[in-house]
Amino acid sequence: MKVIKKSVLSILMVVAISTATFMSCTNSDTNVPQEVDSNKGGVRISLGFGDDSDATRTDTPTDGESTARPTTDWDNIKQLMILFVQNDPDDLRGGYPNEVIAARYIDIPESKNTNTHNMVLPTVPIGKYRAYIISNYNEANIFNGKAIWDLGNVVGRSINDLTLSLVNNADANGFTSPAEIFSAYNADVTIKENKENIIPFFTLKREVSIFRTRINKSKNGNDLVDFKHAKASIYIRKVVKDYSLGTKHNFTVTAGDFIKKEQNVFSSVNPTSGYTGTVLKGDDYTLWSDVLMFPGGSGSEGAKKFDLVLCGMAKAGYIPLGEDKPLDKETLIYWNAQVAQSIGANEILEVNCLLEQSGSTTLPDVGTFGNLELDIKIAKWGNIKSINIEM
Repeated sequence: MKVIKKSVLSILMVVAISTATFMSCTNSDTNVPQEVDSNKGGVRISLGFGDDSDATRTDTPTDGESTARPTTDWDNIKQLMILFVQNDPDDLRGGYPNEVIAARYIDIPESKNTNTHNMVLPTVPIGKYRAYIISNYNEANIFNGKAIWDLGNVVGRSINDLTLSLVNNADANGFTSPAEIFSAYNADVTIKENKENIIPFFTLKREVSIFRTRINKSKNGNDLVDFKHAKASIYIRKVVKDYSLGTKHNFTVTAGDFIKKEQNVFSSVNPTSGYTGTVLKGDDYTLWSDVLMFPGGSGSEGAKKFDLVLCGMAKAGYIPLGEDKPLDKETLIYWNAQVAQSIGANEILEVNCLLEQSGSTTLPDVGTFGNLELDIKIAKWGNIKSINIEM
């Protein structure tokens, strides 16, 4: 498969950021001279998306396997913040190491292409720092879900105290998918007084993954199950509880017990926009769903493996698992399996679910299995991993 740029799902962000002039950054393409205050310096930064030079499947796709990866451009970035963290043991202005001395919002480039964009941040306090950039942080919560990120609640805290957590579903049943978080890191940044300081290039790297589910419901009467019903859903359980973002910093993500996706969760056609490649090929797998999530899972440790539960609406006349008479009305039914495969940041885990058996009318408890068979392989968006499951 050809190399492509890293790609993502477009996630609409609902939290607006204040961008008062004194704290915003300006696009340096305008070449407007930047004034700097005493004891502060201007900072010129360059931002771009990372490319995987080996962004191919880790296995050779066979007939029927997906190749689709979401596209990437600056429309995927809704919020950007840069944090300047104490990095000089002889200059503890804040009183302790690892303190966030300053933070600035970064304006999203007007041009939405994936080219490098150069920007200027005026008036950053002089000093030696580690610099962190994080995107789309306000779709999650900070400080154990009590507040959103802003300049006031990150400055003055230790970098190790900054946390992200998933947001509860409106019905308090599980968690929504995470925001599409990107981050970047620079270990050695020096800001000198009354000059424009140029910081080396920042590469925005994706911190999230896609859990892709495809369904083959052609066997054992399962064509009577409607996965496009409004009450159809996916549960992905035993989601990693604490995940430190991967670009050498300590933002800790608290990811909850399970992610639940519902309402228009499955599609029966290939994407016509926002993706390159195809999800559905051939006649076997006719439904698919992509769920954004944090990396996790395991091929060997039971407590870390994903639990996958599929829920569809069975029509009257369907015979559920363990029952000897057909349903007399439409009823929600479930399949479940344990997924013995890990997934990394910027990867797509393709889980091909063959509904070999009938579904059950009872939502299974976490850790109970038996009516699903998986086949998993891997490649990136980056890589897509794919497994097949008989359910």
